[in-house]
Amino acid sequence: ALAGAVCGLLSVVIYGMYTADLSTGIGYLTSPTNEFGLANLEVFVSALCGSGLVTIIGSELIGMQELPNIPNEEVANQEGSSESE
Repeated sequence: ALAGAVCGLLSVVIYGMYTADLSTGIGYLTSPTNEFGLANLEVFVSALCGSGLVTIIGSELIGMQELPNIPNEEVANQEGSSESE
């Protein structure tokens, strides 16, 4: 989640660099509005896309990791007691 939030901010800066220059991108972090004072839709969408993409990819990577096989104590005890009989 933290990586997604940071990438959302970076997406806003990159969008500003793409449309104008670095100072515009940094300016969008503090004032993401257009010349009429309305919220700049493109800045908002770039933040959502950057944040969402990294969050989804991160969740998928975490889900793909193999979970450790932790045996259940009851199953282990039942297996041990049946062997001793």
